[in-house]
Amino acid sequence: MVRERRAITLSSVRGPAFLRAGAMVAVVAAGFGTPADDPPAATWTPSVTDWANTAPSDTAPLLLYRRELASDESFAAPWVQLAGATILPQEHGMRGLRLEGEAGATIRFRPADGFPVALARRAVLEMRAIGSETTPIRVELELVDEATGGRLVAPFELHGGPERIEIALQYLRYDRGRVPTTQRVTSWGLRFVDRAAIELVSFELWREDGIAGTELTVDDLRSAFPDPERVRVYERGAFVLVTDAPNLDPDRVLGSLATMHARTRELLPHMPEPRGPVPLLVFATEREYRAFWENFSGRFGTRVVPRQEDEGFTWQGVATAWFSDRYGPVRPTYVHEAHHALLERAYGLAAQRSWLFEGLANLEQLEISKQELASVYRRGLRRADKTSALPELLDGRSIRTDRYWQATMFAEFLVADPRRRAALDSALFEMAQRGSTDVRPVVRRHFGRDLDAFGVEFWSWAWTTYGS
Repeated sequence: MVRERRAITLSSVRGPAFLRAGAMVAVVAAGFGTPADDPPAATWTPSVTDWANTAPSDTAPLLLYRRELASDESFAAPWVQLAGATILPQEHGMRGLRLEGEAGATIRFRPADGFPVALARRAVLEMRAIGSETTPIRVELELVDEATGGRLVAPFELHGGPERIEIALQYLRYDRGRVPTTQRVTSWGLRFVDRAAIELVSFELWREDGIAGTELTVDDLRSAFPDPERVRVYERGAFVLVTDAPNLDPDRVLGSLATMHARTRELLPHMPEPRGPVPLLVFATEREYRAFWENFSGRFGTRVVPRQEDEGFTWQGVATAWFSDRYGPVRPTYVHEAHHALLERAYGLAAQRSWLFEGLANLEQLEISKQELASVYRRGLRRADKTSALPELLDGRSIRTDRYWQATMFAEFLVADPRRRAALDSALFEMAQRGSTDVRPVVRRHFGRDLDAFGVEFWSWAWTTYGS
């Protein structure tokens, strides 16, 4: 039976992070900067001895890392990298690093003694905009996964005068492609969204409230519902179901997700385990579903609005839909979106609306809806023209809705043959490393032929199977 859970921590798709209570602790900072008569500290990261010999309350905020800056420091690569930004001379009475840069300029710092961001919950910057700007200055905090070049991003604004910027790290945003992990983050920095001059005094990482790491928790998801008190949380296997829909049958829904997981595991036997429970959020109404995305995406400093025609939406590894019993107790969209989140959290690959994610999710959705697609395939084949060319379908970019039929058919083609299934199982690992579902760089290595020959095989199979 499904069990209801009131408190669950989701390991982030960005990577698991943990801190056992009392195992690693650090000195609590009382404030920013240093007294005027004390020399400024550069980088401070607590040693193992510091951690072992300090025992504050489990819920006390813990300072994990602090970096103070000044313009008269000696900045040298690879520890500091400037791109389009210029360091300004230090002025009397100023205690920070003064920078100016055009839009797109960056400065990045690579700590020499380790960077414990995977243990942190909150980042704090002390800084200010220089000059008398009449509009806010837009800046981004970047945490950089140098192994992939990927960024975890938190945008913020400077309004003039000294400011303390606090950033909740569970709301770091990543872009499409290979998902950066906090375990691989080796540097932090700033990106100028607008042309500006700024003064950066310090950067800190904190653990707080007994929660270590940048992962989203179920409480974070629950709090973005219109009425969090009505939300119930259920867990089974790899999935956690978060819902305020009173008529939803959680046992049937989670049972269908478990079956989908088993089928996906059979198709992709080497698929990694997902990083933490895979969340599916089901809202009581469509209005609540759309309001959630306004609220939730705003916490990441952006605005994400599902398309009007979308019956579900997945972003940052969180799958969502709204309740409907039109197709019975398990709406097929639940399975479709949960499949997106499963692949993203298993492979560390954000590739929604790509041929692969949509094709495989549609096959799983069809297992629930029992919809017959043969007539759709036949109509698509007879209307196919140069806009149906495989290279454009399989290039890893988002596809139009009117090509979903072809993506689904191509996914069916792959899974219909044991050799092609095995090739897909291996190719997915290389795609994840490349950060794209683009077939072209991997087709010969995994499928044993070039894309032209692969296309001939596909179209021959398609016409033989569905053309009559």
